[in-house]
Amino acid sequence: MLYAALLADGMFVSGDQGRSWTPIGSPVPHFSGGASIALSVNALIPSATPGTLYAIVQNTQTSAFLTKLSPDGSTIVYSTMLHGHASMDPVVNFAVQPAEFAVQNVAAAVALDRAGNIVVAGLTRAADFPVANPAQGSSGGRADAFVAVISADGSTLTYATYLGGSGDDGALAVTADAQGNLVVAGQTWSGDFPVRNAVRMGTGRFGDAFVARLWRNAPPPRPRVRGLFGQR
Repeated sequence: MLYAALLADGMFVSGDQGRSWTPIGSPVPHFSGGASIALSVNALIPSATPGTLYAIVQNTQTSAFLTKLSPDGSTIVYSTMLHGHASMDPVVNFAVQPAEFAVQNVAAAVALDRAGNIVVAGLTRAADFPVANPAQGSSGGRADAFVAVISADGSTLTYATYLGGSGDDGALAVTADAQGNLVVAGQTWSGDFPVRNAVRMGTGRFGDAFVARLWRNAPPPRPRVRGLFGQR
């Protein structure tokens, strides 16, 4: 038996090596207005040869990349991609979202820390984006911001984390402070975006801006305050 999933049409099965197909329902996401799916089979084309089948496939997978050139621009010193596998979840495009939010993986900002390591921030929809010593080890859902640090020689991913909630989130700017910790800013559509020591709380559902500081080193100790009821 052969099985196939068609965009907006659901699952089909063939018992004659692809010469005819019967619909059996739709466990795959349906296309809806304002949404797109990254990877889909748009059409099946039967062949006169038994066991041979042709398909028209749409693949809108994207990858973030980082490339370092020599000072005169004539040589690639190193080059790498940052991505995971394409998500099959529908992508909902909001009118006020940056264009980067409509893709699968994108690098939107880059900076250097004091040691010359490269800090990259952006957005990923992948559930298997590579992480290293993460503050958030897995995707919160849909699109998440990511922040990654690559060693100065390009050989090692020393730090990488998701940052986001169950809606769309993306990082649009990043820098490193004097201690090597990371400060990232972006936009979120997640009502459950992770917050701590917040200056102001938003709903997360209307494209709220966010700023986060990620500790790559141990945070400074909190001051011990003596109160009415003793040490705390």
